[in-house]
Amino acid sequence: PHLGKSLFQAFDVSKNGRIDLREFIGGLSILSKGSVSDRLHFAFRLFDVDSDGKVTLEELKRTLHSVDTAISILKDGGRDKTDKDLDKLASEIFAALDADGDGFVTVKEFVDGLTTRPDLMKTLRLDHSNDFNSASPDSGSLPAKPPRPTGNLAVSWGHPQWAFVIQMMLGMKIANEKANEKPKNAVELEPAAFKAQTAFEIPDTQLVSTTTKYKFVDFAPEVFRRMRKAWNINEAHFREAVGPAQIFAKLLLGDLASLTSCISAGKSGSLFFYTPDNCFLAKTIPRREFNSLMTILPKLYHYTMDTKENSLLMHILALHSIHDGSREYTFVVLSNVLNTVNQIDTLYDLKGSTLGRQAGPSEKVQKDLNIKEPFPIDPPTATRLYQMIKHDSKFLEKNNLMDYSLLLGVHKVRPGTVRKPNDIKSSDGSAIYYIGIIDYLTDYNVAKWFETTYKAMTTADRAGISAVPAPEYAERFRHFMKKKVLSLSDKGSAASVVSPAGVRLVI
Repeated sequence: PHLGKSLFQAFDVSKNGRIDLREFIGGLSILSKGSVSDRLHFAFRLFDVDSDGKVTLEELKRTLHSVDTAISILKDGGRDKTDKDLDKLASEIFAALDADGDGFVTVKEFVDGLTTRPDLMKTLRLDHSNDFNSASPDSGSLPAKPPRPTGNLAVSWGHPQWAFVIQMMLGMKIANEKANEKPKNAVELEPAAFKAQTAFEIPDTQLVSTTTKYKFVDFAPEVFRRMRKAWNINEAHFREAVGPAQIFAKLLLGDLASLTSCISAGKSGSLFFYTPDNCFLAKTIPRREFNSLMTILPKLYHYTMDTKENSLLMHILALHSIHDGSREYTFVVLSNVLNTVNQIDTLYDLKGSTLGRQAGPSEKVQKDLNIKEPFPIDPPTATRLYQMIKHDSKFLEKNNLMDYSLLLGVHKVRPGTVRKPNDIKSSDGSAIYYIGIIDYLTDYNVAKWFETTYKAMTTADRAGISAVPAPEYAERFRHFMKKKVLSLSDKGSAASVVSPAGVRLVI
């Protein structure tokens, strides 16, 4: 009740006990597109329980307790802090914001204090640095997210897809809980584990208003649980990230546009959903890619167990389907190759082919022919990267897979750049690279054979066609990455360098 009253007051700017259309639209505009200052003013009204223009310590405590309770419900009762911890936290925050020590916090003290203390913003869950439409770091505002392959379409409260996306996230959360209820301890998986399915109807949680009954299926849950474990992915973090708790936490405290969807740049038109923390994404896949994944899953599992993090293959973390009564959507959950707080200045999608592989001036994603010179990576690191590319492409080749890409994000180092010990850096330290092999579920079938034949007859550049048999695709891919991306000579890529353990890539 307290939180509901606070939200009402935040929208009721005129303080007349009613929210008219202008106030409602204005509040939505602030939450979805407002500046940091606008959002903080909105948040102040949440904490100002009695609407007297001042926030007392007691009001701060009550609001923190209400928000924590609401979020704990979304997390099935799991609370991060005790009541005593929350009271202590509220006292520390209040002392930091009450600049003149008069026993209350004015709106100016609230906005100024939090603007200069991003740590407090994060503690109060007002930190929107994970927003997908954040400003550029150079603007003096919050950090920007890496550019997506295409423009973003915000899915926020009131959007036609809002209910569907929330049900999708609830399904992923429940599926993960079920997968971890009774994990199997056997060393070797039985063949049946690769075909196992857990099906359920998503219960009505009243988080969204919908009369549609959604049916959800989790495919090979134990297989993917073990693969996540091999990649050192914490199950509790994964469950919270793919579930709706983070979205509603942001919704409660000033971030309405807390989820982003985007249509892929590829011909498939796949729909992406990025989790609010930007660590993972859910991507719809066509039936042919679902069949391909189910076919190679036993081999992919064993390959994962052998290589673990010494691979550039984008991690496939789960495979699901959701049915809304009229249509079924199949999707995978993936690790985000570009998961970084650093701005991605240039993004490349590289296949090793040349036909149609030059991006125009208005395109955000660069392609093979846009590379003017190899990336300046020191030879030992470049060699280890090439060994991973070689190993991964041979695995894909053996499974008749082609049309995959090397996704390469470039961040130019500048003041404010966040560095990590295992970053892949340019030899002069001026850039950081984020690398992964993506979209590797296309097999070379009859349709691809016809595409190869047709394009070979209509173009003089037969060698530059993307759709070629898997062995040819893999060989060309390796050669391009070796010569055009990493600038390695045949001598420089010595076969004796087999283990890439010296470079740990988080993808």
